[in-house]
Formats: sequence, C-alpha cells, structure tokens
Amino acid sequence: MWARALAGCVALGVGTAAALASSPSPLAPQLAMLPRIDAAARASLGGDPDWMQRRYDAARDLAESTRRVVVPKGCDRLQEALVILAEAEIAVTEAFDRLRPWRALHRRAEAARRRVEGIRPRCAAGGVTAPADAVPALSLPGPGEVFFGHVAGPAPARSTRVLINVNGARAATAAVSGGRFDVRAAVRHGPALVEALFLNDAGEQVGVAVSRDAFALPPLATKAPAKPRRDPALTARLAAAARAFSGYSSIRIERLGTGTVAEWNGAARFPAASTVKLAVMIEAARRHGLGRGSPVLYDVGQAAEWSSNLAANRLFGIVGRGDAARGRTVAERRLRSLGATSSTYPGEYRVGTSSNAAPSQPPLGTTRVTTARDLASIMRAIHLAAIGRRAGLDATGLRPATARALLRALVDSDAGGDNVGLVGPYLPAKTPVAQKNGWLSDSRSTAAIVYDDDGPAILVILTFRSGGLGLAQAQSLGASATRIALTRSRGP
Repeated sequence: MWARALAGCVALGVGTAAALASSPSPLAPQLAMLPRIDAAARASLGGDPDWMQRRYDAARDLAESTRRVVVPKGCDRLQEALVILAEAEIAVTEAFDRLRPWRALHRRAEAARRRVEGIRPRCAAGGVTAPADAVPALSLPGPGEVFFGHVAGPAPARSTRVLINVNGARAATAAVSGGRFDVRAAVRHGPALVEALFLNDAGEQVGVAVSRDAFALPPLATKAPAKPRRDPALTARLAAAARAFSGYSSIRIERLGTGTVAEWNGAARFPAASTVKLAVMIEAARRHGLGRGSPVLYDVGQAAEWSSNLAANRLFGIVGRGDAARGRTVAERRLRSLGATSSTYPGEYRVGTSSNAAPSQPPLGTTRVTTARDLASIMRAIHLAAIGRRAGLDATGLRPATARALLRALVDSDAGGDNVGLVGPYLPAKTPVAQKNGWLSDSRSTAAIVYDDDGPAILVILTFRSGGLGLAQAQSLGASATRIALTRSRGP
C-alpha cells in the first residue's frame, strides 16, 4: 500500500497552468536539490548512519517536491526520471536500515542519476500537461482507510438511487437525498474495492464514485466500549503464563466490547524500542493529514509497515524536536495526551539498528521506555478516533478520516522477519490486526488491536531477558497470551 504513495508522483500535481506556462524552468527547484543528494550519497558510502539519514531525507524531499508540480510538455520525462531517482535513493537507505545488502541498490541509484543528466537538456517550455481527470472518490471510506461498512458521499445531479458494490458484489442500495447518500453495507473484513453506482429515475447510470484501496473491518467494532471491569480469572491465567516465561514480561488485555480487563505487571517500564514511534506518527498525521497529497503519508506508512527508523526520524524532525534536555520533546508531549504517562521519546533512532518472572521491572539500559498500560492507552485512542469517539479524537488530535488512515497503516504492518510480532502468528487465519512491534537484542514487544468477530481486543505484550532474547523465545509467551485473550469472550 505505502510504496504506492510514490508511484503516482507524475500523475498528481498542484499549481496553475498560467504560472507554469510562463516559467522557463518548471523543474528548477527540483534540480537544485540534486547537489544535496549527491553529497549525501557520497558521504554515506562508508555506511555512516547519520549520512544515510540525510540521504533519505534529501530523497524524500525530492520525491515530495516533484510530486507536487505540473510540468510543460517536453519536461514530463525529466519529471519521471527525478521520481525514479528519488525512489532509488530511498531504496538504498531503507535497505541499510533493514540490515539488508544495499550497495547494488546504490549502483542503481547512480544509474538513475545519470539518466536525469541525460534527459535534463531536453526539458523545454511548452504547453502544460495537466493531470488526468480521475473518477470521483467516495467520502467514506476514503482511499487508504479502514471502514466498518459505512459508505457515504455526495451524489451527482439527477441521481435518485445508489448501488453499493464491495469487491464486485452488491452490498447495499439506498436512496439519494439532498444530493448525498449514506448507507450501511454488508462487508467481509479484508481489502475492499468500494463502488457507488448512481442511477436516475429511469434506472440509467448517471455517475460513479470509487474507493480503490479501502480495508473493511467488522461493523461490531464501532460499538461504544463497555465500562472497564477487571476479570480476576483472566488475570490469573495471564499470571500463570507469565510465570512460565523465562524472563521479565508485562501483558495487558482489554476487550472493548465487554469491558473485560486483565493485566500482568502492567505498570513496569520496559525498553520501548520502536513501539513509541506511534507518537510521531500520530503527531505528524495530526498536522498534515494522511490523504494522498500528504507530505508525511509515505513516512507514516513505512514506520507502520516495517518500523522504519529513517521514517520515524524524518517525522521527528517534521513535528519538531522540542526541548529534549528537559524531557519535553514534541513526541513526549503527544505521549502524555495519549495517556502514556510513563513512556519516553528522548530523540532520534539510530539508523541501521534493529536489533524467573514475577511482577517487577527489568534492568533498563535505555532511556526510551514504555509500559503495557501506556501502549494499551495509545492503541485504544487510535481505535476510538477511527470510529469517531470524542475520547479518541481529543487524545490523538486526529480527524476521524485521518485516524482511519492511520489504523489502516497499522493493519498493513509487514508480517515478516522480526516485525511478525508476538500476536499475529497466533490469530485465526485472515483475522485483521493493527499492530506496532518493537525489538532489541534483549527485548521484544507488540501492541495490537485484534478485530475478531467478538469485537476489538487490545493486547500488549512486553518481554525482556538479559543477555539476549530471540523472537521464538518471546513468541512462546505471545502464543499463550493471545490464546488467553481471544478465548475468554467465547467461554472458558
């Protein structure tokens, strides 16, 4: 999903035709960025993490800038070449951050750079190439959002009825009233192509609106959460599972539909690793949105999809660093608004790193920490914002559509390698899960919202073992905790 955020660069654009027609160098601002890219590429060849971050930032700036311009005829090939160069540079840095071979990708980036120089002289002023007209998009669900069966939007003139298709199958029909429609459709969870076909009184089609990249979640998830109540039996089962784990652990379960809450060691501080990247993702989304033209769409997506340090650091810079010396980074202020009162976000991540249980706190070798309660509070706020509940909207500062797009990013999390997490592998097949994982050499963490047929369940699992903790070892506890969390609502 998120790699496609760059793919439409050439087709999109803003600005006026008159301004471009009078401009002798419509791509001059983008071409002026090339020395910065060249310098960062040269300096990063030794594998310096700081220069890799600068290289990523320079490439992302080029991608965003190029995406926004509409060019005269004759310059479209140069625009395309600049987009390809930006994507190639980003690929190099992301491979480095993921500890994958990157030097072959660097050679591809060099070839893309040479192609820019070869095409550059051919860019001449001329008539404006405007973006192609697109099929109107639905208001709800918007592209790249989750939805819960609710479909709505404006209707064209003369339409009196709308047919809703989801993945090619009829899901609902409704009358058009006052130039709008609003309907609840029957949906199965998963990726969804949502189409609204508008008919007039004679039954003739007079328009269409489409959402091409939605993701359906169970409609039951929109119910107001029940009042929280501690479940002693569930808590006892968690305690037994935690004691069987050889290391420190912390677990919290919240079943929003029933209000059931169970917890083990929930207030203990653990290494946060990447889990608190949620703070900069939310703050950047609050400021810039997550629509198709958002300058942070790609970075939020990468931080969600595979926990990119590069993207998180770029977002940290975009939202502002604040006063780290006093523990008041902008990210930490957002953590507090989310109810994460024990969590910290002291500064940037280092690029290219991924690296007898009784209730207690593990020995901490990091200043970036969190708790199971804090992460549950963040995930709860995201979910509540996505279904339009005031508590979630206030905590996150997001609009409902932005929260739905953020939730979609977390649903799209890459379930491979270390990012597979401690919950997803133990869910029934095709169960949607929104998750944020974090890992270091001695800790593994997952904060998840599981959308099963019984309603949303928040499950946070933190693990730590001095001297090293492998994924399979942490997953032994994850399997037990997930089973306990999901079987409770179906009976003992």
